[in-house]
Amino acid sequence: MTPDNEIDFRVILESMPGLFLALNSSFEIMAAGDECLKVMTSDSSQVIGRSIFEIYEQSQCNETFADSLRMSLNRVLETGESHSLQAPFTATFGHDAARKVRRIDNRPVLNADKKVSHIIHRLELEDTHEQNQSSPIDEEKLMRAILDRAYNSFIAIDSDGIITDWNHQAELTFGWTREEIIGKSLAETIIPPEYREAHNRGMAHYKVSGEGPVLNRRIEIQSLRRDGSTFPIELGIFPVHLGSKYSFCAFIADISERKAMLKKLEEQSEELVRSNSELQRFAYVAAHDLREPLRTIVSFTGLLAADKTINFNEEAQENMSFIIEAGKRMQQLITDLLTYSRVESAAKASVLTSSESIFDQTVAEMKVSIEEAGGSITHGPLPEVMADPSQLSQLFLNLVGNALKFRGEKPPVITVSAVRQDADWLFSVKDNGIGIDMKFAERVFQMFQRLHGVAEYPGTGIGLALCKKIVERHGGTITFQSEPGEGTEFLFTLPVIK
Repeated sequence: MTPDNEIDFRVILESMPGLFLALNSSFEIMAAGDECLKVMTSDSSQVIGRSIFEIYEQSQCNETFADSLRMSLNRVLETGESHSLQAPFTATFGHDAARKVRRIDNRPVLNADKKVSHIIHRLELEDTHEQNQSSPIDEEKLMRAILDRAYNSFIAIDSDGIITDWNHQAELTFGWTREEIIGKSLAETIIPPEYREAHNRGMAHYKVSGEGPVLNRRIEIQSLRRDGSTFPIELGIFPVHLGSKYSFCAFIADISERKAMLKKLEEQSEELVRSNSELQRFAYVAAHDLREPLRTIVSFTGLLAADKTINFNEEAQENMSFIIEAGKRMQQLITDLLTYSRVESAAKASVLTSSESIFDQTVAEMKVSIEEAGGSITHGPLPEVMADPSQLSQLFLNLVGNALKFRGEKPPVITVSAVRQDADWLFSVKDNGIGIDMKFAERVFQMFQRLHGVAEYPGTGIGLALCKKIVERHGGTITFQSEPGEGTEFLFTLPVIK
């Protein structure tokens, strides 16, 4: 049972005369009345949660009855209307002697969407029929109990807009008691003044056409409390026809807390966007301002090292080499950070893109690196996707570059392919390199998380983090499969063009 429409059937059925069970839509027993438990000679723990068919099977009912019962319950689910089984049968409940069941009634309980959420299952035994005839079940009292224990407000109005029913939750939500509100106009009580004219037009339109724009669906509007304050509600209104007359039933949920939470989330989201935007601007400005002095340091250190008029000793020459190498690494790091920070801010709109053409162009640009590594690259058919071409090229560049860098003793062999999986294309970039221990799986796509020293494999530790950001910006995911010494396969998805 969901919190929006939960009803405490246990509380209701305990006090109801007669043999009642409450079933869910899977025909499992959710609650049982005290009288029903006495007949079955079972405590609730032996009944609750079990299928109604298990209970009857234990009571030695025949298969014909079980089929009839299933037909009746399914009919209630499908139509939302009550159904009864009249044919008598004999059942043995618990350790009692056989009892003849005279009649079974299955009545639906509807939620706010007019779907059957539960079924009230009532038995009438032959030997209690006369007692039941003299003391019939007060079905109006049963419905009153159900409505007053619902978590949503329930309001009924007649064809003139006059309130005819008002449950306990409506009392708590709006501030009027049932006795105070019955007979009053809905428009003059809980509808804010600015919406009353539209409400009255809708009522008049329904009288003429039998249609209404807000009927049989959920809407969100403002409502009015007794103290004059307004608040947001979720409302479902359903017309009910009784012969030539009709009325309207409304199920209402106060969504003030939900709206406040959504507003808070929106504010946090806006603040996050603003903060990220400022951070990107800062990263760009800082990186831009750092590049020039770094370039000066590297250039002048190189000039000093090359100056033959100055007799630097071996240690000084080595120190200048360190300065130049460190400066170049910092320049590359700044370039990579700029690229990473601008995946969102400098991205172009996605367009229809041939991933095969982009891959071929990327491989052509890497021709020198591929030849120096003695590598070979093959690919199968690659699809058209919606993408930023420059970012898709960057993605292939990083993944292929990774395969070339982390190669083993054998010449690198790189295979690229793509297969369709439901609504996505699954791309594979597979190599025969040194592989990755899967215990480092969580670190691989994080910034600056290097698994090898700079001297062994140069780089900034940003490349795969950049791949992840590009793929996620395009609505995909990226993972990998690997084994040390056996190569690595990077797998990423991009949505199929709709």
